[in-house]
Amino acid sequence: MITLYELQAKDPRLAFSPYAWRTKMCLKHKGLDFDRKTIFFRDKDTIAPANSKTIPVINDNGTWVADSFDIAKYLDDTYSDKPTLMGGKPGRAAAAFYNNWSTMALAVPMFKILVKDIFDLLDEDDQTYFRSTREPRLGMTLEETVDHRSENLKRLEGNLIPLEMTLSGQNFLGGDAPNYLDYAVFGFFQWARLTSNIELYKADSAIAAYVDRMLDLYDGYARNAVGLNSL
Repeated sequence: MITLYELQAKDPRLAFSPYAWRTKMCLKHKGLDFDRKTIFFRDKDTIAPANSKTIPVINDNGTWVADSFDIAKYLDDTYSDKPTLMGGKPGRAAAAFYNNWSTMALAVPMFKILVKDIFDLLDEDDQTYFRSTREPRLGMTLEETVDHRSENLKRLEGNLIPLEMTLSGQNFLGGDAPNYLDYAVFGFFQWARLTSNIELYKADSAIAAYVDRMLDLYDGYARNAVGLNSL
């Protein structure tokens, strides 16, 4: 049995990490059973066997793997009899681009938009840790980020243009069916959906329709996740 380690909010039902959501969707894609263990930001010792200080981490019957992209590659290599995530070497090369593009184009501005809302969902000890580690990166207090949301939303709007154009002509980034390209991107939209009520894209956009399709996958697995509005 595969065990997935992921972040939790104060309420353990709310597991919000975009990178862990990449991995959960990959595991669902593969049809693999897995257990979930949620940890706090401050609980580094739990995942020490993976030589990692960040999640997601999986333990596959004693084999520890960290990093969502490395986990996806591991799943394709180890469970090659299951539906492929990347479609071989050419697909893996494309997946590497999407993996990095989504982090820079989506995660960076989204983090600045969502950070105060995420903070508000954490328990007191994690709030202390989160503030002490995130504010130096941001160069401002978490409260001050709220005043900069409009400029970060504008930046995100520009970054979403190629995604909107692509999804206007196809159902998934993988084509007719989803693959790792979709999970790499969707994880960030799920992150925002679970932690905040801020509108990141227009309700009548191709991206909105795409997110709905992703939420419906695997019997609505992502749609049924506990978030801010269902606590």
